Order: sequence, then C-alpha cells, then structure tokens
Amino acid sequence: TVGDPDPTGNDDFSGLSSVYYEIRSNGTVTKSGNIAVEAGSARQKSVTETVRIDAIPANDTNNVEVYVEAYDNAGNRSELTSEPIAIDITQPEISVSFDNNSPLNGQYYQNTRTATITVRERNFDPNNVQINITNTDGTRPTVTGWSSSSNAGLSNDATHTCQIIFAADGDYTFTVNCTDLALNSAANPYQSEEFTIDKTLPTVSVSYNNNDVLNGHYYSAARTATVTITEHNFRASEVRVTTTASLNGSSISAPSISGWSTSGDRHTATISFSGDGDYTFDIAYTDLAGNAMADYAQDSFTVDLTDPEIEITGVENRSANKGTVAPVITLSDTNYTADGVTLTLTGTNKGRINVDSMVSRTSNGNGQIITFRNFGSNMDDIYT
Repeated sequence: TVGDPDPTGNDDFSGLSSVYYEIRSNGTVTKSGNIAVEAGSARQKSVTETVRIDAIPANDTNNVEVYVEAYDNAGNRSELTSEPIAIDITQPEISVSFDNNSPLNGQYYQNTRTATITVRERNFDPNNVQINITNTDGTRPTVTGWSSSSNAGLSNDATHTCQIIFAADGDYTFTVNCTDLALNSAANPYQSEEFTIDKTLPTVSVSYNNNDVLNGHYYSAARTATVTITEHNFRASEVRVTTTASLNGSSISAPSISGWSTSGDRHTATISFSGDGDYTFDIAYTDLAGNAMADYAQDSFTVDLTDPEIEITGVENRSANKGTVAPVITLSDTNYTADGVTLTLTGTNKGRINVDSMVSRTSNGNGQIITFRNFGSNMDDIYT
C-alpha cells in the first residue's frame, strides 16, 4: 500500500502521481512495473496492489527485496526497500560416506565404522532431519551434533554434517531424510544397505562323553567329542577341523565332523572316535568379519577296544607234566606296557611263589616273552 499523507486531515494533499516497484534478488532486478493511479485532479490518496514474487531460480535466495518508488502531484518523491525475503525452491540433497569400506564377505566389519551425513542446503534446520537406525543387538550408535559451513543461509551449496559412530556389535541399517525451512523435502532420501559390526572373537568348547583315562592317554571305550562354537556371524564352511588317526604306526581313516546344528549363536557338531587308534584333534575358526578364535590346544589320545593277547606254550591246561617243565608266556598288545603285566604262580600246596628268580623276560615288539626255567623235582604241585 502506497499513500499520500494528509497531515492536517483537511484534504491537504496533492495525490499520487506515479508508483513504481522492483523485485530485486541480490541487487539484481528480476521483475518491475508501474502501479496504476488516477493522477491529476482526481487526487488519489492511496493505492493497494498485490505484487507476486515469482518462485523462479533467479529469486532462489534469502536476499529478495521489494523496492517501491512513488511521486505525488506536487513532485514529492519517496522510496522504500523491504526487509530481505527468503525464497527457497531448491530441495535438500543428502549424501552419506563411510570411513571404512573394506568389508569381509560383503557386509562384515571387525572395526568401528563411522558414517558422515552431509546435507547440502541453504536453509537448514537440524530438527527437520530424521535419522532412523535399526540394530539387531539393540545398542544405539552415537550420533554427533551438526556442523555447518560458513556459507549457511547464503548459498545453496552450504553443507551441514554430522556423524554416526557404529562401535557396538550388531546388524545395522539406517535411513536419512529431511526438509528445509521452506518445507522442501530432500531430493534423495538415503537408505543404507545392511552391514554388520562384529568385534567379538568366536569361542569354542570341546567336551567328551568318555573321560575315563588310563595312564593319562588311553581310553578303553569309544569317545565322542561335542564341539560347540559360540558366534553370531557363523558359517560352517569356515570351520577347520583337523583329525589324524594311526594304528601300529600306520595311518588309518580319520573320523570326520558331523553336520552343524544351530541354536541362536551356539553351533554344535560331533566327532566319533569309535575304533582302535591313536588320534589327534584340532580346530580353528574365523568368523565372517575376520575374527579368529583363540588357538586351540590340540587333543591327543588313544582308543583301545582290543584286549591284550596272552599265549602260554610248553605246558597244557589241566595237564600232568614230568621231565622238563618250562612254560613260555607270550604277551602282545598294540598299546603294550610292561607296567601293566602281573605274573603270579600259585601252587595248591606251596601257595603263592615269588617267580622273579624263575623267569627271564625279553621284549618282543608290542609285547614281552616270559620264559620259565625248568621246574625242578622239588617243585611238584598243582599250579595256576
């Protein structure tokens, strides 16, 4: 509205002669025109006109002004420039970059990953940014405050950044969207791909159903090992189980691990050591993020299901003997030990006899040969 003042209230004014306006964007005229008035004797006191500021690229700035110049019929001139008006027709642009872009197996990271969110926008309000984060493990990552470039509010190239720090284990996705102060929605809302942070080392436990060991190493019954790996990001093909088997110094077929069963983060398989043999067992595992389990101390043991062989020659069971009586006992076993041999001689009349001076012993591979000297005439008796 432009008016010619009447200070006395007695129609003491000459009336408007002309009214001119300009729309200026950063000082450049983008639109101008004259507002019609009734000049001369009509003495128009005021005029009201709606002037549209076009939302065009030329006016896409926070420094749009309306300039008005008016003359009255007496030749008096007046001008006025409005306060700056912000016109914003440019949508915010969102970009996201990461400091760690070297996953294993497509999506797995064993170290902290930081996302930097950048919004390119002149009229930015951090309260209008929506960041939605999901994590299967529940821990919410740290989101830093926003920082803005020095041309914020002045240029469509102004940038505003914050960071999301994914430090805790979890399977993550997140989205970013925003509107500017003019309620322009982002041109490109961001949707991340799923990725996983995994800093936790796998753990393994091995238990056996038979722990009745003899001489620290030997088992007289089959053994089954139950292997349990605790790991969130597990893949069975990454488990490296090494078993060896031998018998009498020669290699035999080693047992293999069964299929894996899974319950949550616990993964279980078994290995059956069911036949005679000298066995070793070792295991190693690296998860999908590259975390390796602690070194496993190799197991080594022997399963021996076969009874030792004992052969007595030189005498027959329940026989009567005269002349030279010199029994020979031959002992053999794959896992022979002299400490496991107990030799007793008991006469019906003489009772238990110390045989140390009556026998000679010689090693015979996996066993021993015990040879009695001739029983003399003073040794008549019934013996076991």
